[in-house]
Amino acid sequence: MTLLPQPSIQQSKRTRGVALALALLLPEASGAESLTTWDFSSALWVAGSHRELAESGANPQNQILKLPEREGIVEFRPDLRVTRSSLVFTARPRFIGTATKADVLGVSQKTETEQELDWIDAYLSWSVADAWAVHYGIHNFQWGPAEAVSPSNRIFRDPVTVKDTLYTTAGRHLLRVNYTPSETWSQVFMAELSDNGEPEFEAEEDYARKALLKNEFSWAGGANYAGLVVGWREELGAWLGEYLNLELTDGLYFYFDASHQRGGAGLVSHSILPWGNCLKSGRARE
Repeated sequence: MTLLPQPSIQQSKRTRGVALALALLLPEASGAESLTTWDFSSALWVAGSHRELAESGANPQNQILKLPEREGIVEFRPDLRVTRSSLVFTARPRFIGTATKADVLGVSQKTETEQELDWIDAYLSWSVADAWAVHYGIHNFQWGPAEAVSPSNRIFRDPVTVKDTLYTTAGRHLLRVNYTPSETWSQVFMAELSDNGEPEFEAEEDYARKALLKNEFSWAGGANYAGLVVGWREELGAWLGEYLNLELTDGLYFYFDASHQRGGAGLVSHSILPWGNCLKSGRARE
């Protein structure tokens, strides 16, 4: 079974971006000592399953649906980090190979194989100064424990509700600028520059460019924090979000997250962790 797929046009563009980032980080060919450091790790998962199909008049001996009875999955996740001076390149691809086999009329059929290549992360970071950092490429940036329904983060709003142990959130094409003048205050500007092929959070909505500015203040050693988010989405205009995390006692937190938009959709999420979750959502007009 071949695990490396033929790259699509979108994957080829991402691969060229990875090659360009590596070219910027590689040292020049000379006798001077290299200042480039490499950090590499990887994870490999192999799984298999077998199931017996019940006989059905709608699918006699599996002639109609030809459902697979045996399945094998191999997933490989390399994790590469290259550092040179103030530049850091991070690459986390995800290779998935799947093989399935069905029996029809009691006869084993040809093995069907599929291959997939995703980029969880492939981005370049530049520490411009002590308080400033710039990140560009395919990557994730989320906050708070609300995960799939974090209302104040309208760039990462994952619609998947059923997640297995191998699930991961696909990275998005982002430009992100971090400003951290102190240990208690930070600002993040983030813009999604192009589509990554993932569906939008809103059903049947096409991709739209988005940007946001997040301001966060923390106290009690970072256990408590509050944030205000101002965002913009193409064709829908500006929106406002806020979130709050409070430590009620050791190991018990209260988290609140909300967003608001005039004439648009509003979403509120609040949780008491780790003892339970409570989610409330709806259409809001102001």
